[in-house]
Amino acid sequence: MKVITESLVYLNEFLEMIYPSNIKCICCEGELENKVDFNICGYCRSKIKFAPVWSNLNIENEYSQSYTKVLTVTEYNNAIRRLIYKFKYNSQTYIAREMASIMANFLEKENLSFDVIIPVPLYAAKKRKRGFNQAELLAKYLSKDIKVQYDINVLGRIKETETMHMLTKEQRSENVKGVFSVENSTQTPFKNRSVILNAVERVFWATESTQIEGKHILLVDDIYTTGATIKECSEVLLNAGTSKVTAVAFARS
Repeated sequence: MKVITESLVYLNEFLEMIYPSNIKCICCEGELENKVDFNICGYCRSKIKFAPVWSNLNIENEYSQSYTKVLTVTEYNNAIRRLIYKFKYNSQTYIAREMASIMANFLEKENLSFDVIIPVPLYAAKKRKRGFNQAELLAKYLSKDIKVQYDINVLGRIKETETMHMLTKEQRSENVKGVFSVENSTQTPFKNRSVILNAVERVFWATESTQIEGKHILLVDDIYTTGATIKECSEVLLNAGTSKVTAVAFARS
């Protein structure tokens, strides 16, 4: 299982040298005169609405009916849209460090405990093209902040989906049906086809995994809109033996 390793420590030190904390605002990139929380200047902070909201998603799995609680920590306004765009499409990945700190700040106030952090996966081809999975980076830094191990090998995506922002709620739900999977990390990823759940119809599928059986999972993503992706991932994780799934996303659209 992937845990907080020395490589992440080295990465943090490297990023600190290139993008030292409290030098520039991560939003406007203006100089910071004083030490500020999350490296966001006063002006940009006034444009961000920190609005922690809990939502419940009804989940049906093959054993029972349950629900996943989802925490979002900011509203997806113009300031947040620009910040996430820089992070995802301008490869300013150091921003993930501060986004995760904001998420951790709100999670710690909820006094919850988790066993494993799992990021919402990208399809392999898209990850190669972008160079990283934004949810994976958030999970890595969140793992460091709240001191819970993360695992990027449990949940996978087995096919590409359409871009979501132009789809209706119903289309989004259909778009992610069957795209995710859970894999026993002791096996070669996604080779145990005998235990695929509805493989023809699903984009996410799962194997039974002792790594997550009976565990409370924290699922991580950058943006929450209709909940279609979180719901599909939760169903797959619960079908694989997870006892509970809680999700956190940086922004609510």
